[in-house]
Amino acid sequence: DISIVVNNAGMDYLSKVDDLSLGELIRLIELDCFVVNSIQYLFLERWAKINSEQSKTPNNSDKKERRLIINVSSLAAELPISYFTVYNAAKLYVDRVTTICALEYP
Repeated sequence: DISIVVNNAGMDYLSKVDDLSLGELIRLIELDCFVVNSIQYLFLERWAKINSEQSKTPNNSDKKERRLIINVSSLAAELPISYFTVYNAAKLYVDRVTTICALEYP
């Protein structure tokens, strides 16, 4: 089973927001935010099922395998860069989602 996930989804176009088509803007937000959350969700859900099954097995109730999701962000989350508006905002989103998940899944 997979015990470490490196989640490095992200991309951007070098342009002002109003120079992007609506389709490009949607693709950026889908990849930079939705895909990051989707990957995280899929593994958290999978691992919760595995933990539940293991806890039902005799002599396994105390054994929990350590698992880790590494969401790769960017300095752009804290240091805004011109012409990367959506990317900057998305990486800040990744930082916050990661911080909150770390609180929920210590």
